[in-house]
Amino acid sequence: MNDYDENAEYHVQYESVASNSNFFPLTRLLAMQIMANPYITVGKFFEQLSDEDVYYLQQCVEDGADEIDGEPHDTTRNLVIMTLMLAQAEGGPAANLDEIMAKTQSFKILCIIEALGRQGLAVPVRENYSLHEDAQNLQIAHGVRIINDEDDGE
Repeated sequence: MNDYDENAEYHVQYESVASNSNFFPLTRLLAMQIMANPYITVGKFFEQLSDEDVYYLQQCVEDGADEIDGEPHDTTRNLVIMTLMLAQAEGGPAANLDEIMAKTQSFKILCIIEALGRQGLAVPVRENYSLHEDAQNLQIAHGVRIINDEDDGE
C-alpha cells in the first residue's frame, strides 16, 4: 500500500532532527531552538547567527547543487530541512514539492544576501525576510556603493 499523498503538507519532526547526528550542527540547533520557541521569523533567525554560521550557510548554498551518485549532497538535505523548519515556524508549512523547492530557493537567496550584508556589500532588510509567497515582492536588501580610489572622480 502506498501512503504517499502528493497534496499533503510537509511537517518537520523537530525531535528527530535535533537528535540525528547526520544533520549539521546548525540544522540541529535550529530544531532545538524551534522546539523551545515554536515561532521565529526568518529575519530573527539570521540576526541571531554568528558571522561564521552565515558564511557556513553561504558555503552550503554554493555546494548545495552537488550530487553524489545521483543523490543530493548533505548540504542540500540540510538546506531543505532548515527551510521547512523556518517555514513551519513562520506558520506556513510547505504544501507540496513545488512549494518546497520555491521556499528552499528563497532561503538560499536570503543566505547569500545575509552573507553579503556581513561583508558590507549589502544592507539586509531582515524585517522583510520571509519564506511566504506573499513576501516575494518585498525588498530584502539595499545595495552599497563601493568606491575605489580610481572611481573618485579624478
